[in-house]
Amino acid sequence: MVNMVKTYQREISTSNHLALVSDDDMRLHLLELSKTEVGQCFDGWKISPEAKSLQSRCDFVQRQNKTRLVALTSSSKALQCRLAHELRQVMVAV
Repeated sequence: MVNMVKTYQREISTSNHLALVSDDDMRLHLLELSKTEVGQCFDGWKISPEAKSLQSRCDFVQRQNKTRLVALTSSSKALQCRLAHELRQVMVAV
């Protein structure tokens, strides 16, 4: 079987990049981690524990941000309802 991996280095962003070390070994360099090795298998990608840990941390932060957004929206709606209720009470009193 002919190895179809081409030798190249591709910039992902200013801080992250993929570097092909050999035909079977790619390394993903991130700011958060000094080195994360990513090897290519015939059936897909094999990712190191450091990369999985980074992915789970990013997923956790994303879930946290969504939770904060929902909480902020809920508290904003509660505040609007309370203000509307107080406004009605003031209008009835006048």
